[in-house]
Amino acid sequence: MLSIHWICRTQTGSPPGVPSIGQQQFGDALLDKHEFVLLPSAVSKHSWNLIVDRKRGGKMVAKAFQEAFALDTRLHPPAT
Repeated sequence: MLSIHWICRTQTGSPPGVPSIGQQQFGDALLDKHEFVLLPSAVSKHSWNLIVDRKRGGKMVAKAFQEAFALDTRLHPPAT
């Protein structure tokens, strides 16, 4: 049975940045229980991150489309 565990923003108390050992253990424990974990993005309130346990959940997904990331520099033009 497919298991996607959803984490709401109130369950992620740590600010974005370099993950601590405790944060890594928190993530490891989630993936031990669930093939997929859905986390809110630290970048946008409108985006989510899907974390997949490749050993258990990797066979259930396939890449449908991938686009190269392109940073729009109009908001923060390069320094001259």
